[in-house]
Amino acid sequence: MPSNDNAILHLSSALSKLSNHPLPATLSTGPIFLFLSALSTSHPNPFFRFFFRTIKHLGPFLTKFKVIISPAFNAMTRSTVAVTSVQGGGSDNALPMSARALLSVRVGHGDTVESVLEFVRGVVGADVVECPRPSQNSTSTPSASSKSTPKLTICILPKTALNPSAVASPTSPAYNLLAGTIRHVYEERHKGLLVFPSLLMAGTDSVWFDGLSDTVLKFQPIFMEGEEDLKRMHGTNERIRVQDFDDMIRFFTTLIRNADDSVGL
Repeated sequence: MPSNDNAILHLSSALSKLSNHPLPATLSTGPIFLFLSALSTSHPNPFFRFFFRTIKHLGPFLTKFKVIISPAFNAMTRSTVAVTSVQGGGSDNALPMSARALLSVRVGHGDTVESVLEFVRGVVGADVVECPRPSQNSTSTPSASSKSTPKLTICILPKTALNPSAVASPTSPAYNLLAGTIRHVYEERHKGLLVFPSLLMAGTDSVWFDGLSDTVLKFQPIFMEGEEDLKRMHGTNERIRVQDFDDMIRFFTTLIRNADDSVGL
């Protein structure tokens, strides 16, 4: 007979808890703090300069107000967990004995794979286990069973766990080279251009250079103007402007020439 002892319901409850209990946010460490600190000296409005100077103390208070924080800015301030796949049930007239979900986790600065795993485990009340081998047809986590005592388990898929990259210094020669090239190429067309450090939230091949240098800089010489441009990233009708394509070529050419002329890199 149908009952609430249902693997899909147990898993759905756990995923709902995760959605309602995001990881703690911070504005006082990492790239986001460097970003806001730079604004505290560069913003043309004196009120905002004062606001950004005090952000280290206001951070815990401000991050509670999700309404005024965009999804992109929210992702810059905390580790994030997104459900990307759910599997459960294989028959129209039988209660599922198990269900599983795949979580895409981006570990933010200030957190580690272990600390995020412990947070998720605590929120949903799960046991951490070793992931079954692929031959056992299990590629997702967490999972729930519908035995008399519901059991929720979490595992990390092999070769997928990465801690955040190191934060490059905004006072290094390499950073100054990059910032100077940006100003040289773009300031004429974008008057009042400000250059300051920020956080690249996407995963890139730069992770493989972390062992070679403490200063691994990520920069995409494309102007993103408004939400519509952001939505097209890896989305429908993805494209760049012809002017941006021309500027990209000019930027990388100038960067290589400037690097050749630089000393101490």
